[in-house]
Amino acid sequence: MRDLSVLLTAEQKRISGLFEERRKTFLKGAVIEVQRKLTERLASMPQRHNGPAYRRQMNHWAQEIVRAQLTPWFEGEANYARQVFAELAQRFVQLGNQFLRQLTEAGIAGLEELPEEMATDGNLRVRSQFYFHVMEETAAPASPLLWVFDFIRGFTGLQAGIARDSREFLEELLEVNSSRVQSDVEERVRESRKRLQAEINSMLRRASGIAEKALTRARAAHAEGMQSVQQALERLESIEREVRVLSSSRD
Repeated sequence: MRDLSVLLTAEQKRISGLFEERRKTFLKGAVIEVQRKLTERLASMPQRHNGPAYRRQMNHWAQEIVRAQLTPWFEGEANYARQVFAELAQRFVQLGNQFLRQLTEAGIAGLEELPEEMATDGNLRVRSQFYFHVMEETAAPASPLLWVFDFIRGFTGLQAGIARDSREFLEELLEVNSSRVQSDVEERVRESRKRLQAEINSMLRRASGIAEKALTRARAAHAEGMQSVQQALERLESIEREVRVLSSSRD
């Protein structure tokens, strides 16, 4: 049996890859959609001579559009994280319980104190820490030099440069916050996986301790000539070794 920590770490890596691919898929469609919505807003915007106000308005629209686009996707990713963790938890809890059953079936006296089989509801153990990063320092920059440039652009009717900056800001908002969503759900799964591993290890360490005591008593009985326990003893020793490997794993 491979080490439990290795198995769980490999599963975490696989899940992280899934989240990355899902973000890439989301961005492909989302970039087009948010740019379209910003264009619609821009078309309805009256001409202004106040360039700095024009920039603030465009960038705040960008914030609204990206937040609206991102929120339902974030909720979907959170639900997906719960689903993949529930599947992971079920598989590895069943693995731990399998060893408990093997110990129970070894037929050695003293194993009645083995812990009960684990159960899991599959819920993530930690709450989301995600919040939308508005990047206000970019949306409403305090640079006096940029303010002067924007004022000149507005006065001369050359707001195209401001609109171009806002489109770039729009995509940056989407990139940054979609990455934050991915990091949030990955961290929730990772931390929940660590806690699950600790729970399984705790159960297996307890089972290993009980099995060691049972082995000690069985060896003593065998030394006194009780040959009938030999087969059960060998089975228990094999299972106990596997349990010890699992229960000694660390993340």
